[in-house]
Amino acid sequence: MTIAKTDLRIEMNERSGGRDESQTTCDRFIKQALKIMSIEAAWECLQDTDSTQTLAAGASELTMPTNCAAIDSIFLGDSIVPLEKMMSRRPPAALLETMEPSEYEIYKGVIRLNALADTAYAATINYGKYHALSADTILFGDEFFEALAAKVTQLFALSKGTTLIELANVQGQLYQEQIYKLKGVAREEPRCMRYNRY
Repeated sequence: MTIAKTDLRIEMNERSGGRDESQTTCDRFIKQALKIMSIEAAWECLQDTDSTQTLAAGASELTMPTNCAAIDSIFLGDSIVPLEKMMSRRPPAALLETMEPSEYEIYKGVIRLNALADTAYAATINYGKYHALSADTILFGDEFFEALAAKVTQLFALSKGTTLIELANVQGQLYQEQIYKLKGVAREEPRCMRYNRY
């Protein structure tokens, strides 16, 4: 099943003390929450592959895939070993050796490799993408409902300034607890209340 934006609006209004905020208002916070959740982890529903690029002989850069949030792995040619992420900045292209690249870095939105390609390579880039900024089609499944509802409510509460700051803090804490559960990470912290009426 998928999460409906109307359910998130009902939940946001209930968590914020029985308010009656419009769907348009809620949609703004849903979009923000989806973008934030996109970069929390490599969620399966947001994984994609770009195998349309070819690294030309003598080249040392690849284009970032459209809507890319994070690179998971890059393979060149038929290699079963992914490129390593560089631990330090790459030297200028004029100083690179010509050989099969083995490392990459992301610099100003470009994937830069540690060598000039000795031959042409088909590139396969596995990456996590940002969720589309649409409240109408939510790719996250039902197991993400609590986290998404908490983040939407937190963002709404923060938009009200200091008026709902305590609600924002509680919902932010709940969001983090839910994200840790979804990631499968154990975390020892005090539990917070699910609902707090204001």
